[in-house]
Amino acid sequence: DEITQKQLLEAQTRYEAFNELNGLIETLAPYFEETGGATLEDYVNNFFQALQDFLREPTNQAAKENLLTKADSLAKLINDRYSLLNRLENEVLNQIPNAIGQINKIAERLARLNKEIAFEYSRTYGESKDYKYLLDQRDQLLSQLAQYVNISYNFDSLGRVEVSIVEGESTAAGYIQLVSADGKASSLDFVKDGTNPLNSVVVDQNGTAWKLSFFKNGRLGAYSQAIEFYEGLKGKLDTLAQNLANNLSLNGLGKSIFTATSAGDIALNVTSSDLDNYDIAQAQGDADIANSAWETAKGDLEILQSYYADQRSEVQIKLDTERDTYDYLKTQYSQRVGVNLDEELAELMKLQQHYQAVSKMIATSSRLLDY
Repeated sequence: DEITQKQLLEAQTRYEAFNELNGLIETLAPYFEETGGATLEDYVNNFFQALQDFLREPTNQAAKENLLTKADSLAKLINDRYSLLNRLENEVLNQIPNAIGQINKIAERLARLNKEIAFEYSRTYGESKDYKYLLDQRDQLLSQLAQYVNISYNFDSLGRVEVSIVEGESTAAGYIQLVSADGKASSLDFVKDGTNPLNSVVVDQNGTAWKLSFFKNGRLGAYSQAIEFYEGLKGKLDTLAQNLANNLSLNGLGKSIFTATSAGDIALNVTSSDLDNYDIAQAQGDADIANSAWETAKGDLEILQSYYADQRSEVQIKLDTERDTYDYLKTQYSQRVGVNLDEELAELMKLQQHYQAVSKMIATSSRLLDY
């Protein structure tokens, strides 16, 4: 059933995308879910509490040491979160060449299969034309390919297949041809951009570069969306780090407590000597600055946490929906094209009876010839 088969493969490629993406997002749960353990919110609040304690008693040695400790811990935690995202992003980028390699292998096997189908058709023309086993192999390869990318395909009268990678925004020139009916396969290549992962591209055989954002379905689509999600989280961390550096320039110190151009390089910008030389007369004004910076940091954290929670919830809902759709279509497809075990058992029993009858005929013939 060609229509049901296409619906099944479309559902499969969407399910594979959200299943893979869900796993990549869940990896970050211990670090961004903020539901247990020492969370980023705890570190931010502990730092600002230590800062307020210091501003109330600028000469208190314990308050100075506590402020330096809490500030340094916060900077390191933000930096660690950023490094984690970079590491996971790099792991995803390293999985893409493997996926591209699998796509190329499947495309080559489909191209060879097209030639075999043409050969078997010509060899059995006028007879049984029975090469359904090759068509079964073709359908299995299409199913394997749908795990990685969203495909569009057409069969000719012989059963050979033409395959292209397409997405929702594909136009007449916006698709990647993989396999032609005459047995030719295109190969893809991946060009990684470690500095800006979203600028990484997949290059087709014609030299056309396709941005990762083009791919929305299958595992390749999951990798694309995961990198985009990681970049979004890094951007939210950057905002937090930059606001901490820009909003905590205390008059009594003559400098900011932190220095940062991004979450990846945020660092402590004061020393114990700076705190010893703090201008006590500026304490009240600096307390107001600290309170304002604290409110900004709370807002930045809320945006960060909401971004992670919303994305995770959305992907989980889509995964459940696509899983149900895929399971339903798989059942429908099996019912339409699968074998009936009762009928097959009856046929098997008939064949067994025929075999026994023929055995008796041969034995009788042998006795007659001997006689």
